[in-house]
Amino acid sequence: MPRLASVLNELAQRSRITRRSVPVRRDGRSFPDPALALHYPGGTRLRLLRRGDQADDPSAGYSWLVYDAAPQLLKRAARLLRVARRSEERKQLRTLIQAVWSHLAKRTVAGPKMIMWDDPLRVFPELAADLGREDEEEDTLPRGSWYITERVMEALVACAVASDVRPTPSQSTVSVATDLLAEADYYIARRSAEAGLNETETLDPVHRYLDRARELLNDSPGRAAAYLLLVLEHVNKGRDLSR
Repeated sequence: MPRLASVLNELAQRSRITRRSVPVRRDGRSFPDPALALHYPGGTRLRLLRRGDQADDPSAGYSWLVYDAAPQLLKRAARLLRVARRSEERKQLRTLIQAVWSHLAKRTVAGPKMIMWDDPLRVFPELAADLGREDEEEDTLPRGSWYITERVMEALVACAVASDVRPTPSQSTVSVATDLLAEADYYIARRSAEAGLNETETLDPVHRYLDRARELLNDSPGRAAAYLLLVLEHVNKGRDLSR
């Protein structure tokens, strides 16, 4: 899982989604970063060679055009977030998802009735020549692409599904909550033993907090710890039980 997250982060950088593009100079002329071809029709042709295929043979293996790199990357990151369990991995993937979405949000085409994709020129102005829009007026909007719009919608659905998956609690969080429960149990047991009839009703809410914390301990140790801190705050405000 950490390797997959690192690969997606690297892809985001190499496709210039999270890293600034660098123009290429040839024969005294400046050309857009080749990686930007991943973001507009015409795209970049990827090849998958079989064993024995010659790399210099253009007909060898399998090839396909890619120009929807950003929405595809967003979708893959969301799917990986759905199965990620460690908090560090989830944080890394959420950061990546936010960065890719911020990139895509700038590429929208705001029509009179709806928002569509895709206008990569809003993010990569150096593509004006390649897209044939050098002399385009500022208020002229490019035509939206249903293909890219659909890919973005698929990615957003994947993000919504991933957000509903509860992360697996870390063992360290469970351990902290367990220690808090043991300490709270000790002090409340002493308080209950020393309490008179008048104080028994005062301790009832505290016992309810303890019971709730035990129910949440394994599935939601953070929430269990919140209840236990309230119990310990009650103990701390009472008389000194440390003797």
